[in-house]
Amino acid sequence: LWTDDWTLSEEKEQDVCCVSDCIHFQQFHAALICTVLRCLKVNGVAYFCQPTRADSLDNFMRMLDVATTLLRYAWWNPSVIQERHSHHSEASEAYDPNLHHPKILIVTKCREFRKEDRDRFVEVQQQRKMNK
Repeated sequence: LWTDDWTLSEEKEQDVCCVSDCIHFQQFHAALICTVLRCLKVNGVAYFCQPTRADSLDNFMRMLDVATTLLRYAWWNPSVIQERHSHHSEASEAYDPNLHHPKILIVTKCREFRKEDRDRFVEVQQQRKMNK
């Protein structure tokens, strides 16, 4: 399902896309972003619910930063999540906020997705791979 192919004519009519716990697959960041942006219509919103998972969330955010005219993003940090997870961290030794505390990222598609956007994401992915 995930692909960095920008030519697929998948439905571009989605108002909302929900993605949960997928960002830890760092080798697929470009494909995940391309897939989500292909599915969203302009002004559509994607909600990513993700824990930090070491450097995976930071690396995903760096990839989003190369697309400043294509999308905008913001963090949603409701007090309910904070309160609930602070209770779990006190009640359980097995609780690890790096793995269990979700962060909610809201990404809005600002314009049509183009081949140049895809190329930029793939280039960042390849550079990251070479730097490992």
